[in-house]
Amino acid sequence: HPLYGKWLAIYSSKEMKEWTRQMLDMLDKVAEKNPLKGAMAKSYITACRYEIKFFDMAYNMEGWEAPNSARVHKYSL
Repeated sequence: HPLYGKWLAIYSSKEMKEWTRQMLDMLDKVAEKNPLKGAMAKSYITACRYEIKFFDMAYNMEGWEAPNSARVHKYSL
């Protein structure tokens, strides 16, 4: 994509993959003996779902209802 290609390329970069692995390892260590492990997992899954929905909306050129404001319109690139 001409506007977002460089930004999207970050997600498939070696550095992002390494950073993601480091963060997952760190979170696994923190969660190992943490009484909030279940809540941490639930929050992580919720964040992943929102991330998927964000990209799905962009792919399908959808708008959304913004709280206390007018509808956010679709933009064509």
